[in-house]
Amino acid sequence: MTDLPALHKDDKANRMLSALKGANRHETVPIWAMRQAGRYLPEYMKFTEGTEFFHNCQTPERAEEITVQPVRLDIDAAILFSDILIVPQAMGMIVRMCPGKGPQFDAPMNVCGDISSLIDGLSKTFSKEQIDKSAELVHAPSEQIGATLVESLAYTKTALNRIRKNLDGKIPLIGFTGAPWTLMCYMTEGSSKPSYAGARRWFFETPNEAKKLLRLITNTCLEVLLQQIGAGAQIIQLFESHGGEITPECFMEFELPCLDFIAKTIKKLHPEIPVILFARNCLHSLEPIFASSFDAVSIDCNTSITVACELAKKYGKAVQGNLDPCVLYASEEVITTTTHKMLADVAAVMGTTPSGAPASYVANLGWGMLPTHKPEKLQAFINAVHSFTQKKN
Repeated sequence: MTDLPALHKDDKANRMLSALKGANRHETVPIWAMRQAGRYLPEYMKFTEGTEFFHNCQTPERAEEITVQPVRLDIDAAILFSDILIVPQAMGMIVRMCPGKGPQFDAPMNVCGDISSLIDGLSKTFSKEQIDKSAELVHAPSEQIGATLVESLAYTKTALNRIRKNLDGKIPLIGFTGAPWTLMCYMTEGSSKPSYAGARRWFFETPNEAKKLLRLITNTCLEVLLQQIGAGAQIIQLFESHGGEITPECFMEFELPCLDFIAKTIKKLHPEIPVILFARNCLHSLEPIFASSFDAVSIDCNTSITVACELAKKYGKAVQGNLDPCVLYASEEVITTTTHKMLADVAAVMGTTPSGAPASYVANLGWGMLPTHKPEKLQAFINAVHSFTQKKN
């Protein structure tokens, strides 16, 4: 949006985009942390005390405040405070975030292959032709349901606008959504489950219905991300949090086509926007993921950073990750030593920028910040990442 502040010209503002797009003109390694706006921050706990989780997501000025809270730690990107489950909410499902229990759906699609409750709800607004068209991996917004569904998420547009103005071009802003399979897990199981066997059953017992559901979710996910880009998001990340629960064969047949379609469509419409896939426990399909249309792959801490970098270099992609969040319980000395080894391992494969930063690489955790972390330990991680380049200058 032209009325929003553009990124400054300095290294701080541009190092994320430089790394993710492979320009590699940055001087310092970029870093942000998944769940960097959250319960480990005292100011978050104070600000959200007595409030409901989705109320904070759906109230733009509150989402803005929470999003920018970790900026004080010298992060190199902010990520919208929201939740992946706004997608099923946009599709008409009721989900609540219950303290101590996590997400709880009022009426999940927990009968294998039965998506009638979802279709019945959509049919009150859309024709059969629009619904069927949305179950194809094509982008025809005027003939599909997604663009209309995401109008209910207008609060996200307002929040992104406010955050961009608050950041004032100092660092970029990340938008996100859940990946289709990860969202399908919650929409069918109704809550967090150990292995999502109930959702996985669909692939074998009712494969056609599984594909239809995934593609309907894909259509809505894509429109959510396009809405976020239109409102000011400068980087996009998809969270495939449960990709490790399915076989490589199922991942290739059912999920990867949906993921690739999202990334390919965004890159066609907005080639300037880097698109990242967080592929948790997806070692079983890591090479096809790197070969897909994403600009970067964010890896978990169970995946070898060297293996990921070798694939990234092979396919001309960027890597993000992958410090074990539990390292942040160690001393600052151990955090620094462990971080510098990780960065050295990346540089050994990816090479470096002229200033000595590992090329095409963004530092991050292999999963999110934990509620029992201390902000000063994340600060130590950030300092360690930034000092790695400074040490080489």
